[in-house]
Amino acid sequence: MRSVASSKCAARAIRSVVTYERKLAPPTSENARWSPGLILMRHIIDHYAALGYRALDLGIGSDDYKRMFCKDDEPIFDSFVPLTSRGRLAAAAMAAVNRGKHVVKHNPALFGLAYRLRSALR
Repeated sequence: MRSVASSKCAARAIRSVVTYERKLAPPTSENARWSPGLILMRHIIDHYAALGYRALDLGIGSDDYKRMFCKDDEPIFDSFVPLTSRGRLAAAAMAAVNRGKHVVKHNPALFGLAYRLRSALR
């Protein structure tokens, strides 16, 4: 199996195209499946499949266009492996931040507060 590194670059490019073209053809319209971004994605997938790639990383999220090409979710997780005493401190801090984010994202009241705070700071 070949590396998916260049596929990640392609996925970033396609996300930009799809994001832009969604403004032109809303995802609920009948013509959405003929959007330039989706056609480009199909060509990218075909191109890399012909080169022997077996995976394409579309990144985090569950956007509609990803569901057209990927039927299953791939579970993701963060892993921190400290190698030094300073690394143990950093890993503990990063894990605490991730736990805090998880709590906020899964609590509607905290999520709303975080959203309003973030909007106010922009």
